[in-house]
Amino acid sequence: MPDWIERFSGTRPVLLLAPHGGRRPPRSELEPGPPRKSNDLRTAELTLELAERTGASAIVNRARDRNSLDLNRVSHVRRFAPWLFELLLDSVREQIASVGEARVLVVHGWNAIQAGCDVGIGARLDGHQFVRVREGEVTIPERFLPHLLAFAARCAKAGIQVTFGVRYPAAAKENLLQVFTPRYREDRDPAVRELSRLGAEGRIAAVQLELAVPLRWPGSIRDRFVRELEPLILASEPPALPGASESASRHLLPASPRRLSLEFHDLAAGIGGFTGIECGHDGRRTARFLVCLGRSRLGLFTGEETARDGLCCAGLAWTTEPGNRVAVHYDGPILLFSRTDPFLDLEAGLDGADLSHLQARLEWSAIARTALPESAARTGRVTGIVEVDGFRHNVDAPGVIGPLPTGASAWRERCVLHATFEDDLSVSVSSIVGAHESTSGEILRCARAEPLLSARIHVQRGPDGLTPEAFRADVVTRSGSLRIFGHVTTAVPVVRTGERARTLTVFGLARFRIGERTGQGTFEVSKLLDEPRAMPQG
Repeated sequence: MPDWIERFSGTRPVLLLAPHGGRRPPRSELEPGPPRKSNDLRTAELTLELAERTGASAIVNRARDRNSLDLNRVSHVRRFAPWLFELLLDSVREQIASVGEARVLVVHGWNAIQAGCDVGIGARLDGHQFVRVREGEVTIPERFLPHLLAFAARCAKAGIQVTFGVRYPAAAKENLLQVFTPRYREDRDPAVRELSRLGAEGRIAAVQLELAVPLRWPGSIRDRFVRELEPLILASEPPALPGASESASRHLLPASPRRLSLEFHDLAAGIGGFTGIECGHDGRRTARFLVCLGRSRLGLFTGEETARDGLCCAGLAWTTEPGNRVAVHYDGPILLFSRTDPFLDLEAGLDGADLSHLQARLEWSAIARTALPESAARTGRVTGIVEVDGFRHNVDAPGVIGPLPTGASAWRERCVLHATFEDDLSVSVSSIVGAHESTSGEILRCARAEPLLSARIHVQRGPDGLTPEAFRADVVTRSGSLRIFGHVTTAVPVVRTGERARTLTVFGLARFRIGERTGQGTFEVSKLLDEPRAMPQG
């Protein structure tokens, strides 16, 4: 057994496994190279803590990068770490000899920033019924389900959402949990065949726990979660089967897709924000709230869940108000970064972040009825409060609301500027690069809207040739032309990998100027990092 594996010999008939507790070498996403997965930060420490508190046994990967050896992938274990199959078999045999059955809990990390846990058992749940996921086999005997439902109910009372296989069902054949099912009953490895046989006989309950960031980072949410997880590790007699609670049995339901985003910049308060929510065709909602604090700090919330009524997701709620107004509320966990480029090496960025709390109550009000279609962004005023880590910021600033970019538009080279100036002047302009460059937008003068007849944006990039430092926009309406200068104050770079190429998107806050008039606003610049690859044929 390698020295990067730590074993804890417990006294309880339960095995905890943390397969992705290692670290990967630092590398910026701007550098060429294959895409990499993030390791499950804090899972090694959390698993050992649980073992010590409960007396469970544990097998913990504390150092090996999952990109070089993935202990949750059957083919990797078979080729590079067959000793893991032997360790698993030794543990379940010992448990079965002691109490007649075995329990294996595999601890993973999920990089959503919400108080949530997705439980993988090879299937989803509809009430108390297993729902098949592709070719997956259920990894627990039916008698173990009451333990999991009771765990979900306890967590719900503690403000932690538990779902079953909504995000990570552990149903793929390569997932380690599937070794405990009939799918591997004819495997060439005798240890795997034995694990499969014992699982098929209902003598092993194997569960995957995907823990979102607040359940792994030190703090009160993690403390509550550990307290509610302990009975699942320690319990011997199954509890009475609870009623199918919403958190325990929710599954994917169809919903009407809707997408909204809001961005604002309060130069005087030294704060800006980007928030959005998306409701997909499959019923899944995703949400984000990124706060720029001064020039060098960021706060981030991300969350996802299945369909509910209204535009709500993991504590972020959007409501429409009379008078062409939109309200955004959030009260929950947030990660604080002491740098603005943590997403260029997400694992390193997450490792240096601290868990905190964000409370935001914002209201956007339209400045005027505009000539733009409903699919375009609209300029208005954002008022309210943003409280981060106990510090309160009063917001009264220009803001833009609109749809989130989707599909091809989310990956194209483009530049978008939203700037508001003194004397009730606002400019929104978007330039998309393609076979033929296209521009769109509008100018608001004293609450009257004028569409742009033409526009051209020039981007001045920094020494790296990628990060924007300044802008010049020349725009023309029927009332005349304007030349706008912008200077970046906060830049947040993100690299996205698409089917055909990688795209660098830099968004953030900027100061703007037209002559002697000063302004504030937001920007986004997207640039292809690679030559687009041809789409596969057939």
